[in-house]
Amino acid sequence: MIAKWMPRKSLEGFRNILHGGIQATLLDEVASWVVQTRCKTVGVTSSMDIKYRCPVLVSAGEITVRAKVKEAGSRITTIEAELFGNDGKLCASAVVKYFLFNAEKASAEYFYPGADAF
Repeated sequence: MIAKWMPRKSLEGFRNILHGGIQATLLDEVASWVVQTRCKTVGVTSSMDIKYRCPVLVSAGEITVRAKVKEAGSRITTIEAELFGNDGKLCASAVVKYFLFNAEKASAEYFYPGADAF
């Protein structure tokens, strides 16, 4: 799963640096897309270990966020997510564990439309 995103000045933590909480949100979000499209269900984040490697400069422009399944389980799935600056440099990475709901619960309680909807 790959996503492109344009940071905004209003989301700075320090001058010209994208707030770390926004970076975490982007990593968690792309991981959730992997759960919905590759695991074919929904879930909730049970843990996330983030490594901030270098600043994400807001003025540098579009960033890339990508994720993939690292380890698939029936109830817990581990996703690797990465955030790259406009220059292609790895700025942050995360290992995200998701607790998965079964297909029936995902559909009935969380309105999951199925992987084909994506």
